[in-house]
Amino acid sequence: LRLISKRESLELSFKKKKDDNKETLPFSKFAVCSNKQINIDREKLVNVIREKSKKYNLDTNQLLEKSRKLLEKNYDLWQLCCGHDMVNLLSLAIKKSGADQAANSENIEKYLRTVFQESHFQKTSLYQSLKTWENENKTAVLSF
Repeated sequence: LRLISKRESLELSFKKKKDDNKETLPFSKFAVCSNKQINIDREKLVNVIREKSKKYNLDTNQLLEKSRKLLEKNYDLWQLCCGHDMVNLLSLAIKKSGADQAANSENIEKYLRTVFQESHFQKTSLYQSLKTWENENKTAVLSF
């Protein structure tokens, strides 16, 4: 939906508003966690986004069809997903499993930041792209 929104200038809202104390998206309204799997009810997701965005004129079925067509293109979903959304889904799954009720997204993100080392970053395509850009532009961006 983010990609569709961007491509078609729909201005759908996925972020928390400054004066809003709610989570970014109410994942529990459209994500079902069971048997160590997270399943997304796409229709509920579309409706949650429409409601959050106050875009009642958008047709749910059209958005679902556009979403289905995008999924058929076999994009690398890890490149399309938002890290914060993934952490929120992980938090929901951990809580639903009963493993750790304190596993909120903020705590998980803190933990991930502490365990992600420089050597991990150096193995990413982002790092390689930045190093290439630095060499081509004779400008240092990274300090290591």
